Amino acid sequence: MPISKESAPQVIDNKRWLYLAESAVLLLFLGLVYAWSNFVKPLEVEFGWLRSQTSLAFSICMSFFCVGGFVSGLILRRHSTRPVMFLCALCVSSGFLLASRLTSLPGLYMTYGVLVGLGIGFGYNCTISTVVKWFPEKPGFVSGLTLMGFGLGGMVLGTVSTAMITAFGWRATFLQLGVAFGVLIVLCAFLVKAPPRRARSSAALENGGAAGMTTTQMIKRRSFWIFFSWAVLLAAAGLALIGNASSLAIDMGSSLETASLLTGLVSVFNGTGRVVMGFLYDKIGRGKSMCAISLGLVAAFTFIIFALEGRSLALLAAGYICVGFSFGGIVPINTAVCYSFYGSENYAMNFSIVNSHVIVSSFLGPFLTGSLQTMSGSFIGAAVVMILFGATGFVLSLLLKQA
Repeated sequence: MPISKESAPQVIDNKRWLYLAESAVLLLFLGLVYAWSNFVKPLEVEFGWLRSQTSLAFSICMSFFCVGGFVSGLILRRHSTRPVMFLCALCVSSGFLLASRLTSLPGLYMTYGVLVGLGIGFGYNCTISTVVKWFPEKPGFVSGLTLMGFGLGGMVLGTVSTAMITAFGWRATFLQLGVAFGVLIVLCAFLVKAPPRRARSSAALENGGAAGMTTTQMIKRRSFWIFFSWAVLLAAAGLALIGNASSLAIDMGSSLETASLLTGLVSVFNGTGRVVMGFLYDKIGRGKSMCAISLGLVAAFTFIIFALEGRSLALLAAGYICVGFSFGGIVPINTAVCYSFYGSENYAMNFSIVNSHVIVSSFLGPFLTGSLQTMSGSFIGAAVVMILFGATGFVLSLLLKQA
């Protein structure tokens, strides 16, 4: 259980809210990774690339996002946050700058896929691992509030990048983003810092957790594999819908504008879910929060099945809202459970391992959905499987124990 609100401030200084604000702003910018679809069309038009080819760039980016998180965890075991943030600035900035000059598909994969993905992984893991240590009494709410920025970054900066592409072209947009990200992240490297080690250890011990649990100790626990499986299944279900949100609405006869609006609901409630579920984690505990997310996805895909059968955009919107809210809630639960179960001392490394479920989920959900759609010609079969994923997640929530 989280430590008491009365005792936490004794080990944490009063600058932590400033660090939280800085972290939220940084993650808002790093959330641009979710706006990849805004760059797809201009690249396809200029080079004649297929959608399967440009989509692979995003898959590579998300995979190296996880690799970056893992490497940053290794570095943070021995060094401060600053070297990791400098690496983040170097990779993200050079990735966008080199992408502005690309002429081939392998170049796209190396610049946006590898460099940008790696850099965002550095910054994401370093920022989350740092800010949650400043708020040992409310890890769920704080991680949710910070991650709301990351979730909304695709929508906010996606709009900005679209306007930039229209005004200047995609090459100039990549160039300007490279310069802007380099300056911003280097600045944040000097502003964001971790709390003193003694304060972290005191908070963790008062929390009843293991302040120094190593990654090896963590992965030997039954609780880790139950939780990891829960995260894989529920994230896969969320990504299965996110990759098909617009096409489902269009297939039901909606206009492109309406489909875009419905898809936007997923992004909005993705950001909202991160804050609300993080808050609920602190108030009602891990078990009830995980059960709520699992049942939320069951309800979401049930709505979607009825929407497809009855061609109801209202039910489809309800399903999209539930998916966005539940999918968004997975991330703060990941950070809070990792902190509460396995302590603060090796949090950066442990969190990078927990967060690696994204690699499995990003292929499992979309790939399985695409295969089922190809065989049946309908999304309904995939929706049924996603309901089973949610139901299995509910069972895993009940099975999870800290020991």
